[in-house]
Order: sequence, then C-alpha cells, then structure tokens
Amino acid sequence: MKRYLTFIGSVVVGATLALAGGATPAFATGCDDDCGGVPDFTLADGNATVDYGSGGMHNWVVDDVDHLFLQDFWVRVGDEYREQQVSSLHYVGGLATNTNIGDDRLDTLNVVYSGLGLEIDLTYVLRGGADGSQGSDLTEAILVRNTSDRARDVSFFQYSDFDLGGTAGNDTAQLVNANTVRQTDPTTVFNETVVTPAADLWEIAFYRDTFDRLTDGDADNLGNAESPLTGDVTWAFQWDFLLNPGQTFLISKDKNIGAVPEPSTVLLMGTGLIALALWRRRAVAA
Repeated sequence: MKRYLTFIGSVVVGATLALAGGATPAFATGCDDDCGGVPDFTLADGNATVDYGSGGMHNWVVDDVDHLFLQDFWVRVGDEYREQQVSSLHYVGGLATNTNIGDDRLDTLNVVYSGLGLEIDLTYVLRGGADGSQGSDLTEAILVRNTSDRARDVSFFQYSDFDLGGTAGNDTAQLVNANTVRQTDPTTVFNETVVTPAADLWEIAFYRDTFDRLTDGDADNLGNAESPLTGDVTWAFQWDFLLNPGQTFLISKDKNIGAVPEPSTVLLMGTGLIALALWRRRAVAA
C-alpha cells in the first residue's frame, strides 16, 4: 500500500442542517484558528462509497474494493506563480445531500474554495450499482469564477492516482482520445470522459512524477506523454483559459469503474456481432 501524502488544508467548522423531505445533509463552513481542518465527507450509493476531505478525494470503494488513492485539483494564475492544490486554498464551505430516491444515504457533495482571485466550486455525484456488480459511476462539475477586478490567466489541473483492484503496479493507462483516459488492470476497467471542454494538455506518468512537479514550487505544464503506460501509473489533465472579472469556466466530467468482461462473455459478444453482420448482409442482398 502507498503511504498517504501530507497535505495542508484550511481550517473549518462542521454543522448540520435539516433538509425537509429528504436525508439530513452534512454541512460545514470556513472558519479561523483551530477548527480541525477540512471536514471529512463520505458519499454512498448502492455498492459504492467515496471519501472526500483534506487533500481531495480518496477511497472510491466498490463492492469492498478500494480503487482510488488520490484525486485532486491544482490551479495556477499566470506562469510566474507555482501551482497550488485547490484543497489547500481557503475552504468556504461544503454540503452533502441525498439526490437518489430509494437510497437515503448522502450521494452528492458540493465544496467551495477561494484564493488567487478565484472561487472554485466542485460538485460530485456518486452512483453505485447492485451489490456484486463491481460497477459505479461518478460525475463531476468544476466551476471556476474570477472574483477579482482584473483578468486572470488560469491553468487548472486534475491529478488522478487510481490503484485498480486495490493494488498498485499492475495498471495500464491510455489516452483514448482528447476527452478520454482509460485505465485497466487484470480485473477492473476505469474510464474518465471529459464531457466539456477537452483538456489542453495531458500526462500519464509513474507515481509520483507528476505529483512532485505540481508541488515543487515552480510553474510547470503537462507534457503530453506517455500513452499507453503500465506500472504504478498516474495521469493528469490541464486546462488553460483566460477569465475576465466575473467570468466563469465550467468543466464537466464522468468517470466509471467496472469489471473486465470474462473471456467467455467477450467471445459471446463477438459471436453475436458476427451473426448480426451476416444477418444484415443477407437482408441487404435480399
């Protein structure tokens, strides 16, 4: 198992609010002094749970298997400044709610950070599958708003370190296209699709190469390499954009985890496709 990295988070205080007609959400707002750090949130739905707290998102557990070591975001304003981890900025507040009828656990999280003349609003929605299905889905929306009185030249990074099947070292990550990364191990397949907009730069690397560059105190950009790569792999996206005062930039993404199909299932699928092709050919000939 990897050792957890050390993160520095803003301090917060926790509270709860009653939500009429639904589950009780977990709510926390920013505060000063010794409030105890960014609060821990756990989302749950079906066969899946996700933990979020200081340092970002950890522990995407599906059918009792933890596939995630770390996912978080970094941001830089201008090339003269270093990247800063979003979860180390000022924590404004967070709210976890239930949005899935039939499962009364908290499955949706909204957290807000501020700093560098920006407000960064993160929303996660977890959907689990049936017990034993080994499948789960997580959608994300990131809204970056310029709260300053001058234009901001922003570089925004997503860093992901998945250890599929609960083990590191036997995964393969590949850039499928400008919008999609696929990571696999012998038992599990993971896909992340950027719905909009496609990232400007990307990087697949060995643990902790990209992480160390994001945290080295210098301004860095991703290198558009390597794909595919096998081992203890991580991957990252980078978006570059200009925000005038009051403007926003929205990134929407979807990620899913599932079991690698059994060889017999793949064979059956292939046989079915061949049969369908033959049927269509005969229908056209007739």
